[in-house]
Amino acid sequence: MTGLGPLARKELLEQWRTRRLIIVGIVFLVLGIISPITAKYLPNLIEALGTGGITIEVPPPTIDDAMMQIVRQVSQFGMLIAFLLAMGSVAGEKERGTAPFVLTKPVSRGAFIGAKATALGAVLLIAMALAGIGGYVYTVMLFEPPDATAFVGMCVLLLLQLLVIASVVLLASTIAPSTIAAGGIALGIVIVAGIVGVVPAIGEYMPTALSTVATLVGIGEPVDNLAGPVIVGIATIAVSLGLAWLSIRRQEL
Repeated sequence: MTGLGPLARKELLEQWRTRRLIIVGIVFLVLGIISPITAKYLPNLIEALGTGGITIEVPPPTIDDAMMQIVRQVSQFGMLIAFLLAMGSVAGEKERGTAPFVLTKPVSRGAFIGAKATALGAVLLIAMALAGIGGYVYTVMLFEPPDATAFVGMCVLLLLQLLVIASVVLLASTIAPSTIAAGGIALGIVIVAGIVGVVPAIGEYMPTALSTVATLVGIGEPVDNLAGPVIVGIATIAVSLGLAWLSIRRQEL
């Protein structure tokens, strides 16, 4: 991987200069903060809607509701952000003509893909850490201190899910000639994975099950199959990056 270090530093610096790191970090921090707030006050809002003689009774919120809200918010909005971050990572450079220029330098194509993956991973790691900090602090303020080990485990599983999405989209971005095409390919892969994920015998091993597993870990419930989606998720990341490397090796840039 000749040139991985300098390329990775370049990618991280670009994430900072383009404000992507700051924006993504702020969004994830807000997601972490509003999750326990939503869990705390949504029942009051629902009860307030009970007008015209209709009474809506909602059970009092608990810390489990806060954990489920964190998983829900990060799974929905965080995965969308990971998708958008990775969509133009390689295809965008091919469109702008900067990829051929970079690859004329004494750097390997494996380092080029590795640097992209490193930058994406670093941004998502920092963002997930901010979401976890915000979620933990406000959960303590509004409910009670959650189990630290379970909370960290929940966040790690959510991070893994984000990294799976980013790696798959990075592969699509490497294969596709344009950012729009990369988005279409990646969306197709995600849709197929979602369909496969509902198959009973297979779904529990798919990375799509990571959000469900994260919820169970966060609320302290037993998990029947923790290793399955984790192993498949890690394998998906490795295979996606490997295929991206093989793909860019065959391209004339």
